[in-house]
Amino acid sequence: ARRRTLFDEGLAVVEYLEALVDGWRDLNAALEAFDIETCARRCGVSADILRTLARRFAGARTAACYGRLGTNRGRHATLTSFFIEALNLVGGRFAQAGGDVGLRPPEGQCLERSSGDGGGLPGGCRSIWE
Repeated sequence: ARRRTLFDEGLAVVEYLEALVDGWRDLNAALEAFDIETCARRCGVSADILRTLARRFAGARTAACYGRLGTNRGRHATLTSFFIEALNLVGGRFAQAGGDVGLRPPEGQCLERSSGDGGGLPGGCRSIWE
């Protein structure tokens, strides 16, 4: 429902999706069948609240959608995790400062060693994003 609001109201970061996400248009088209009112009834949350959450997510200086133990133990845990990251992608928040850190290592740690200065990462580390 929030993804739909982001697209319907022009709040989706299409430039980000175009640059980084293959198949995003297919996913968006597949989700068109899910209207906000139906999602709201199934979730037990009003459609207005879902729209407001989406607008606030898109308009915040920093924001991220996370799922932890509760979503990971549910009936559709994998699908839930997928849609959480999809929301971060549509909102341009995945792997961005102030958003979902995605696959970035914790500050001061590295995933791979390099012989160079590592772009300022400690101990000759190189970011996977370079």
